[in-house]
This record gives sequence, C-alpha cells and structure tokens, in this order.
Amino acid sequence: MMGRTQLRVTCIMALLTIVCINTVIFLSSYDPSPVTQDLLMDPNAPVILVADDGEDRPVALPQAAPPRKQQVDRNTHFNTSWSSKKRVHLMFGSMANKLVVHSYEQGGGGVASEALNLLINEVFFLYQPLYKLAAEESSPEVNLLDMDEAKQGVEWLQQVFNCSLAQQKDLLHKPFLWKSHSVRYTYTTQCHNHKVNLGECVERACTQRGFRAVYTPRLGMPHIHQLVKVYTKYLKVVMVLRDPRAVLSARRQAKRSNNINNLIDFKTEASELCTTMAADIDQANLMRKHYKDSVMVLRYEHLLLQPYEVLSYLYDFLGLQVTDDQLERVVRILRLNRHEQLLLEITKMWQLDLTLQESRAVDEGCDIYYDKLGYISVPETINPKNNYFITWDQAKLLEDIHSNRVLTVKQSLLTDVNN
Repeated sequence: MMGRTQLRVTCIMALLTIVCINTVIFLSSYDPSPVTQDLLMDPNAPVILVADDGEDRPVALPQAAPPRKQQVDRNTHFNTSWSSKKRVHLMFGSMANKLVVHSYEQGGGGVASEALNLLINEVFFLYQPLYKLAAEESSPEVNLLDMDEAKQGVEWLQQVFNCSLAQQKDLLHKPFLWKSHSVRYTYTTQCHNHKVNLGECVERACTQRGFRAVYTPRLGMPHIHQLVKVYTKYLKVVMVLRDPRAVLSARRQAKRSNNINNLIDFKTEASELCTTMAADIDQANLMRKHYKDSVMVLRYEHLLLQPYEVLSYLYDFLGLQVTDDQLERVVRILRLNRHEQLLLEITKMWQLDLTLQESRAVDEGCDIYYDKLGYISVPETINPKNNYFITWDQAKLLEDIHSNRVLTVKQSLLTDVNN
C-alpha cells in the first residue's frame, strides 16, 4: 500500500511539475498585442477597436476603451515583447524618421500600417489624425479633404511629427487613438497611475520613439508632396493601392457608399477612384524625381501573397533594421503566414461579391488606367458558366496565347501573298 501511495504522489508531483513548466512557457511567450480578429478578411481593421479605412464620422464611431488598468510601480522597468537587445534600429546613413501611409477608403492601407504599428518600441504611430477635418459632404469615391481642410491637415501633421500634441485635442480622438500600440503601452505603463493627462501621455509616447508615422486616406498626394518639401530627406511616403473592384466591393459590403445602386453608378464611382489613383501615381513619380527614394508604391495584393519580401522591402525603404525573428513575429501577428492558396483566395474574394456585369462596369471606368495601376480587366472569354472554374489570370493567358497564334497566322498569310 505504501508503495502505491508513494507512486501516486510521485505521479501527481510529476504532473504538477509539467503543468507549471507549461504555464511558465506560455506566460513567457505571451504577446502583449495580439490581433484577435481576422485582419485579412477585413484588411482595413488591423485591431479589434474600429476599422481604420471606414467612414469616420464622429456619430458613427464606437468609443473604444482605453487599455486595462494596471498597478504600476514608479521604479519598475517595463519590457515589451522585444527586449532592448532585439530593438529595431535605423540603418547607418538613414536620415528619414517620419512617414505618411496613404491609401483610400477600404483601400487596404491597414495591413501596411499595422506592420509599422507593431514596432511598439521604435515607431510612434497614429491612425487617421485628420479625421475631425473630414467634410460632411466629402466625395464618397475618394473621401479627400477639400483645399482649406487639406491645408490645415498639413499643419496638423507637422504638429504630429514635431510631437506637439499635448494641447492639440483635435488630434487625440479616442476611437482611433487607442489603435496605436505605442500610445496604449505608454498610457498603461507610464501615465494611468501617475496622473498624467492624455495629451501629455501621447506627447511622451511620441518623444520617446525615434520614428513617427501616420496613416491617412484623407490627405491627397499633392498635399503630402507639400510635407515632403518641408521635411525633404527626413520624410518618406508609402502609397498603398488595391484592385478598384475589390475596393468598391468592400465599400458596398461595409455600407460605406450609398451611390452603388446600378451599373452606371459602378462605372461612375470606379472612374473617379481610378482617376485619383492614376493621378496619385503620377504625383508619386514627380516626388521621386525631385526627392529620390521618397515614395514607395505598395500593392495590397503583393503584400498578402509575398509578405516576407514586401515587408523586408518596406522596412529597408524606411531604413529600419528588422531581424528575421522580428519579421517573423510581424508576419505571424498579421496572419500572413497562412497557406498561399488561402491568401490568394482572400485577395480574390471580391470576384464572389461582384457580378460579372458589375465587374465589367468597373472596368469601363478604369480600363484606361489598369496598366498604370497594375491590374487587368475581366477577360472577354469569362462568362457566367466558366467564371467559377477558370481563374481570370488563366483566361487572360489563354487569350494572349490565342491572340499571338492569330497574329502568327496572319503574318504567315501575308508572307505567302507577298511571295
């Protein structure tokens, strides 16, 4: 009996030891900033608070809760998930320490923004600091500020880049403010239990980090160009593009546009969106001409399908030294490490939402810009019967092969006639 009792006690102690070890491992590997919702299914909502690319009228925004209250000792040294030995540093010779991420409503800018927002120790990131400047009757297609608002927006962003935030309450709107990991972390660890007001806390988060970045779909590229003129080599711009059909599909699903009721509306809204995108690319090329390496044009689809390559290029463009482990962490949190076929299906989900007629209506408004934007129109051979059995890329390839064959035959016939 004693032997059995001792055996049971030994087994229980062994199990408790295993449980304790697993608990320690779990706690040590806990990520303080997990993304609890599927970022890719809603690419414009990198965290669970509110969507960053959505219509951002004050009456429509839920009031996001601040970080959880914690008991914080004044002498405690806080570490994030990246230790000081693993911090991201600016590359030798890199001068830029300011960034504007520009995209369009439902344009996929949230993924690229979150890839920078996750660098919690190094990057002070603000989502939509200009949302209070939005006009009540702004264009539903592009949602840009008007001239007077844009001029004020440029001044506001200069205040952000200079960390002059304590007295600028219009820049500290809570629905988007709490999406900033650096702000949430600073508030939790340095402000909440130290009677530091919100403005001073955000300013502290800004001054403690060497890189300052904002995301805004409201300020057009011509006005962003004005910022580049002010800061020259110290400011860089990332412009995020997304397939116009995917943009309009996402807007309709999110009920962000009331103007898409028929094929004519699709064509009209698509035309204005693509015209703006193409003009922004021209503006980006002009900025590159005068300020070398000032602008990066990033396509949402490329980011999803080649996350390691695109993110590495993004960080290199900004002069940020990110290790393989840090890159892997960002990819994992963004859930970009899933199977390539699944990510491809996510980029093509709009094909299931839009009818062929709606897709072709968008093409009518955008076709002349597709080469510049990097997208293709719906292949002529696609019809309702084969739409779900052959990809558009495959159909386009077959059409090109057929066209080349026809051209070869015509050339051969002409040669025979001439002979």
